[in-house]
Amino acid sequence: MKQEMELSMKMLEKDICEKQDALVALRQQLDDLRTLNHELSHKSQSSEGALKQKTEIVSRLEEKTNQMAGTIKQLEQRSRQAERDRDLAEEANRLFKQEFGDKIEGLQLELDQSKKQRYYLEQELKKERERKSSHHIDSTTGDKKPPPPQNDFRQQMDDIKKELQAVKEENCKLKIVLDEKENINSDMSLSKTDKEQNLIVNSEPSICRLCEEEQSLTRSKKLCKNCKEIFCEDCLTNELPLPSSINPVQVCNACHSTLLQQYSTSPA
Repeated sequence: MKQEMELSMKMLEKDICEKQDALVALRQQLDDLRTLNHELSHKSQSSEGALKQKTEIVSRLEEKTNQMAGTIKQLEQRSRQAERDRDLAEEANRLFKQEFGDKIEGLQLELDQSKKQRYYLEQELKKERERKSSHHIDSTTGDKKPPPPQNDFRQQMDDIKKELQAVKEENCKLKIVLDEKENINSDMSLSKTDKEQNLIVNSEPSICRLCEEEQSLTRSKKLCKNCKEIFCEDCLTNELPLPSSINPVQVCNACHSTLLQQYSTSPA
């Protein structure tokens, strides 16, 4: 009986030791689970913060995309308007050439003929002067040839001078007509070039360097005709005539103030 009691006590102690070992292992596993749970919660918080930042970035990108879409729409409208203006200018140029092309060619031919006639008259005048000088030399050396009649020579000289004067006046008239035609063509080409240049400038959205406002990103950009710099349309609302241009042209606010000060201080 006593042996059985001892044997049961030993088995009980062994069972208690095994259960204590199991309890220690379970506590270790519990600590590991707590550590893992803490790490998972930390990672979850970090992922939530990153997700929030990414959501804000996506919303900003969507806003910028909408702004760019509006800018592209404005640029497309301006492009279509510029194409219509270009077509109108080309049609006006074609009609002008159709109406005045033959007249200009005729005036050019008349101008060439007048130049040839002028050259011929100048040669005749030169020959008459040489002939007169040779007669003068002969008369001084004692040649007894009868001198030419002075009245006829003077009459010829007067007729040549009158014809030369008429040719010069006709040349002046033809030059005036040709200058007007060249000015018209240059104005048309300049207007076409300005429109194309404005279209190119408008196709590059950027912040204005004069006002430096964020709203200037969506505004159309234009060229200042004085300093040749690019600014937004709100900074190019003034017009002034430049020394190189009689008609008023668009200038930026800085150039407008500078030119007004120069014009006010310059003598009349």
